[in-house]
Amino acid sequence: MQPHVAPLVSWSNQGNVTCCSFGKKTGGVVAVGTEDGIVHIWDVQTTTGRAQAAPPSCRSTIPSVNCPVESIAFDWDEDQLIVGTYNGALKVMRASSDRGGDSLAGAHRTAVKCIACNPVDKWYFASG
Repeated sequence: MQPHVAPLVSWSNQGNVTCCSFGKKTGGVVAVGTEDGIVHIWDVQTTTGRAQAAPPSCRSTIPSVNCPVESIAFDWDEDQLIVGTYNGALKVMRASSDRGGDSLAGAHRTAVKCIACNPVDKWYFASG
């Protein structure tokens, strides 16, 4: 018997989704990057690892960059969000804000395809 899989959130009306990341501390938040350069942060209520029947709510929508979001990751405590873009830019923003964050200029020459945050020290992350 196969497990029942159902989407937590439908993003069909929010542009093409290019990446997503669940928060690792609680699992109750998910960030979604889109082709139009917008980051959506959703509260996803969980009970013992399973989504509740109530629909998730969009906590914030952040027009973060002027090009597609290619990768996205929460830090270990879900306080910061690191966003990688198609043009090689990296942006560090507060997950609780609806404003863009600090850009790391010249971080990459091409698209940032992956981001990993250090599980011990929130000030370190790797990107490529």
